[in-house]
Amino acid sequence: MDRFRQYVQKDTGIQSLSDVFYNEMMQKEPGDEDEVPIRAGDFLYTVVLENGFPSIYRASAISGSVEPELVLRTEDIAKQSGSNALHIEALRISRCGGCILLVVHVCGVDSQEDIRRVYIRDISKKKTIHQPHMTGAMNAEYDKHGMVYLTLPDALGIPSRVYRTRPAMFSSDGTELNSLELVYEDMDTQNFVGIQRTKDWEYVCINSNSKTSSEVHLVYDDGELLRVKERIKGIEYFVEHAHGHLVVSSNHRHGVEHEIFVSKLSEDAEGILHAGEWALVYSPDPKSTISDMMVNRNAITLLERVFPGIPRVRVLPIDMHGDAMVAQEPYTVPLPDWAIDTRFGPNENYATDKIQFELQSPILPPVQVEWDVLGKQLYSSSAQEHVMQEYQRILDNYSVTRVALSTSDENVSIPLTIAYKHDAKNPSKCLFISYAAYGENVDMSYQSYLFPLMDRGWKIIFIHARGGGELGCAWHHAGRVPFKANSEKDIISAITTMVHEGIALPGHVAAMTHSAGAIPICSALNKKPGLVNAVVMDSPFVDVFGAMSNPDHALTEHEYEEFGNPDRDNVKAICPTSGIQHHEYPHMLIATGRQDHQSQGHAMCIP
Repeated sequence: MDRFRQYVQKDTGIQSLSDVFYNEMMQKEPGDEDEVPIRAGDFLYTVVLENGFPSIYRASAISGSVEPELVLRTEDIAKQSGSNALHIEALRISRCGGCILLVVHVCGVDSQEDIRRVYIRDISKKKTIHQPHMTGAMNAEYDKHGMVYLTLPDALGIPSRVYRTRPAMFSSDGTELNSLELVYEDMDTQNFVGIQRTKDWEYVCINSNSKTSSEVHLVYDDGELLRVKERIKGIEYFVEHAHGHLVVSSNHRHGVEHEIFVSKLSEDAEGILHAGEWALVYSPDPKSTISDMMVNRNAITLLERVFPGIPRVRVLPIDMHGDAMVAQEPYTVPLPDWAIDTRFGPNENYATDKIQFELQSPILPPVQVEWDVLGKQLYSSSAQEHVMQEYQRILDNYSVTRVALSTSDENVSIPLTIAYKHDAKNPSKCLFISYAAYGENVDMSYQSYLFPLMDRGWKIIFIHARGGGELGCAWHHAGRVPFKANSEKDIISAITTMVHEGIALPGHVAAMTHSAGAIPICSALNKKPGLVNAVVMDSPFVDVFGAMSNPDHALTEHEYEEFGNPDRDNVKAICPTSGIQHHEYPHMLIATGRQDHQSQGHAMCIP
């Protein structure tokens, strides 16, 4: 890296071009003034960067004229811990609004690595109290009584245990060391354990998830557990709660795409909680799939994808008929055509009639909007008006288009998203971006680095190959073991078709990916040496066979369902390092961390 830096700093012109690109990117970056407050209880919270560290402010949500007050400076935590940098991994506000809990990953402490510490800010006393008995927590949640539930990792670093404890609130030197009570443990290394509370504060949910199955326990009363449904291979489910009912998103009927069910909760004479039968309340139409769910007091709101991966929001109003929950006829929220990336906002206020969304696209910065469930209107705050005005200027010059590319392979149509400036010519220099793993979507959020490329005639083409989540669970399953080679096929088909159709300019084709997205890209280069002319990869994962053969690594067994078990699957067939050929490879730029424990240097050996 030092030699590369010295080369760049020579009179090559690369450094000056880099500076030009950086300045152009920064001109497209949204400012701090675009931060939209998050409502929790009676307050609006805003996170602002100060001296490179997040600071948290809050103001009354009832009296809008009150000036925001500073409630927490994480720079103070960094100084207190002797750290020169920190990353907030979880931020939780107690139900009463009197305390803020932070799980922070601190760096530069006694030369140790991966230190996670927990701090609680008592807002009224203006004290930030370190919680030494929670050190190492990967996540934490308050329950409605003020107890804290946290996940801790095993020796491999896998989150496998859930504990509960009472926060230490009276000292900052660790003398009030409260004990941890074990609530739940799952030692199967294919499962990762997580926690969340329901939006209405009634329960803490313990979620034990593999890549293709799940099991959920509700914590109630004094740490008692209710298992919602026993784990079944290939069946996933996720739960929320409203009006004494579980609201469940699951694929348990057909084992593929998710549907929505409700289940009534009841207690027997001994106070033991039971869940009733799951009643189906919503099934998406054949061209759409459910990607996320949010529940408040008046509605079940769903994020869907409609072929070829267009976002759609569906709302199911809910009523109570006696003690039974009834879902009304669903309706669709009208979204603007440019909202390629639609996701839920924080939605911390269960009792509200408004649902928060964040809308954006690769060329449009995020804007916060609210949907009024009862009034059926979409609102944006006055603070976001200047963002919307900027949108029109961008859309006058640039476009993002979603298309479906037909292929000869099994009659599969591959969704593509194309970003370009209106004066771009055909054929154009093209940058292809893909991922195709874990059922995750290719990142469609705002990306300012695209503008310097588009302004120079480049088209950006996002390939939503099999293995990703753009078309639901079936699309993911079609690109994982034993069908992982389909991801590679889709990428080859997309690039070669764009060249053949005169969209991409031969000799000026580049690809970009990160982590597990490198598997299909690099496998494609083993088979098609002239497929692209340059590749940029961030922390690429390419030694699949070596990694999957190492049971001492935290992710190995957890990812058998994604990439295969070498003892029974032909993992070498999808492993780029196992398929290296004696032919010319394109130029490559690879970035990684020196101490990246998820993608070690030996797993990134590329010719």
